[in-house]
Amino acid sequence: MTIRNAIVLVLHVLILVVGVHAQADHPWASEPYLGLSVRDTQHGPVVGWVYPGPLGGESFTSKSGIQRGDNLVSINGKPIDSADAFRAFIATHAPGDTLTIVYRRSPDAQMNASVPIGGEGGDEVTISATLSSKDMWSGTVGRGLGDRTIPLPRRGEFDRMIKEHADQLGVMKPDDGLGALIKHIKSVQERSWDPNTLSWVAHAFQKPLALDGIANGIDDQIAPIRSIGAEQSHTDVDTIIAAALSVIDFSRDEIRAHAKYETPYFDPMANAITLMRTMNESWSVDPAQAEAQIGTIRMSKILIRNELQDALARLSMYYANRLDAYDADKRSFVEAQPDWGATGQVEDPTNDKIRFQLIGGTGDNTYDLSRADYSMIIDLGGNDTYIWPEDFDASEHGSSHVIIDMGGNDTYRSDSAFAGPGVGVFGGSIIDDYSGNDTYTSTMLGSMAMGLFGIGIILDRAGDDTYTNTGPESGWSQGVGFYGVGLIIDRQGRDVYHAEKLSQGVGGPRGFGAIIDGGGHDLYQANGPSYGSAYGTPGVYLGMSQGFGFGVRGYAAGGVGMIDDM
Repeated sequence: MTIRNAIVLVLHVLILVVGVHAQADHPWASEPYLGLSVRDTQHGPVVGWVYPGPLGGESFTSKSGIQRGDNLVSINGKPIDSADAFRAFIATHAPGDTLTIVYRRSPDAQMNASVPIGGEGGDEVTISATLSSKDMWSGTVGRGLGDRTIPLPRRGEFDRMIKEHADQLGVMKPDDGLGALIKHIKSVQERSWDPNTLSWVAHAFQKPLALDGIANGIDDQIAPIRSIGAEQSHTDVDTIIAAALSVIDFSRDEIRAHAKYETPYFDPMANAITLMRTMNESWSVDPAQAEAQIGTIRMSKILIRNELQDALARLSMYYANRLDAYDADKRSFVEAQPDWGATGQVEDPTNDKIRFQLIGGTGDNTYDLSRADYSMIIDLGGNDTYIWPEDFDASEHGSSHVIIDMGGNDTYRSDSAFAGPGVGVFGGSIIDDYSGNDTYTSTMLGSMAMGLFGIGIILDRAGDDTYTNTGPESGWSQGVGFYGVGLIIDRQGRDVYHAEKLSQGVGGPRGFGAIIDGGGHDLYQANGPSYGSAYGTPGVYLGMSQGFGFGVRGYAAGGVGMIDDM
């Protein structure tokens, strides 16, 4: 793959689909839902999956008793002899109808096989279930693009060449070769459109052999970010946000013009956080919290616009309007008082002229970010320490912050989940560090350069920097967008990035997560030891990092994750 500026791009999306033209949403409120997938086998129809819903599905097992590998016998006395017969029977019913389901569990059944296997024999078991509404138990996958339109994909440099070579080797067969695989990938998309499907991810499924064209397209979109200089400009934040939003198919004007909708019936922040916690350990929703998590996914199209609008307004206002003439010789500093949330020399924050800001001097300062009354911290120099303490509560304090540090070897340390340097949880945050060999460290989930229904940015303009997110509770850090944008932009220096899982450029649903590193001999590590191999392989660790797109299987399409190292 020829990729300009040594861009490293992986688009890996679970349950993701696309179409070229906008499609209407399905009227799922009146459609029946059982939450059971069935597949045909030589021993008849066998349960493949039990989803959350009427049967209390827990993927392989369920609270109702039916499980993966069970042979389906009958429903309401009608024999079920195929998967098609099962689907057709369910379709004749409505939400609220009660079903009597008979199944048997063969002694030869293999629930844990890669493809579930039933068998002969086994006692029959009868259970009852009441059909629910498909709308209630469905995320956004399969609902269509709504009022959106996906543009046609770019041509790749190698697409035709690969197909020609495959044809010469005799593997470009329409029934069981590469041609069949390409057709299958496209068909999966066509069955499961999502209003949050990203154009670039859609293009990957439309033309899976043309990923270089996709990489070059994203490269063009983020090119303005590379123009950010060593000196601060009032336009820097707008430049970064505009470029990042374009990757997730938004424009600043669209977000600013969005008319907010109220979502009063649930706590979206708490539910979104639990969803991310679940996705750090699983591939889909938590059965025990499925209704709340699916509800958050279902409302995501509205939520993301609401929260991005707030994040954009906050970042643009504070960053653009508060940076004039913060020279040390024009300020009056005093020793910080115990209740100011800082140590060292600072300007008196009780001064009405600088309300909601904390301005530190050129010496060494320490700042406690759990102080909710400071929307902005500006530090004029020194080796400073910024701390998000263990008891930091984003819902209480708000995770949004603007930190501008003008010099020194600084330490940014988070001891709390979903809070930390450049973390925007239902809000917007940016750290703009001008110079110095800085250390960014955290040990918890979502604690560095992460946007969850928000925007989170670390902009480090110079120095040899170290970014670390490790430990048994680490993950979702170092450039992660989950219904939002999370970026590390490091202009220069010999930098070290060390993480373990779901880090270093990860795009969750409607998300763009990236590390954009502008120069230097850098090291990227995402190799344990806290998360072992999913297959139990000794010495191998589960990373899912360094350019990774991750959806919520069956419920939400994934996004774009990348490392762009120049």
